[in-house]
Amino acid sequence: MKTCSDCGDAKELDAFAKNRNRPDGHASRCKDCLSKRAREGRKEGKFAKSKPPGGFKKPVRTEKTRAREAAGRALRKGTLRMPMNCEECRSPKKPDELQMHHHDYRQAQNVRFLCRTCHDKQRE
Repeated sequence: MKTCSDCGDAKELDAFAKNRNRPDGHASRCKDCLSKRAREGRKEGKFAKSKPPGGFKKPVRTEKTRAREAAGRALRKGTLRMPMNCEECRSPKKPDELQMHHHDYRQAQNVRFLCRTCHDKQRE
């Protein structure tokens, strides 16, 4: 048995919501009081969803982002194959050690697979 801190009634533990942060593992208010408070709060507008100033904006998808996404899709489909070595220095690498380098983001599938060292040199 536990007493609700809102209505003061003594109720069984299953009448209280679970809350791991409480010492006994249950909320201090019974489920009935919690739902009553939530209903009142919605009526008063406390829980209304509000838009940020200026409204919701779509994230900007740059040409670079679109090229990366297209290359990733091509890899998953199998139309673009990842080599087992760096295309610049030809050293053998694992697939997770290679990075995609786009010379031109408008040509999303025109990608070179480079190791980190060679990729850093290409960006300079």
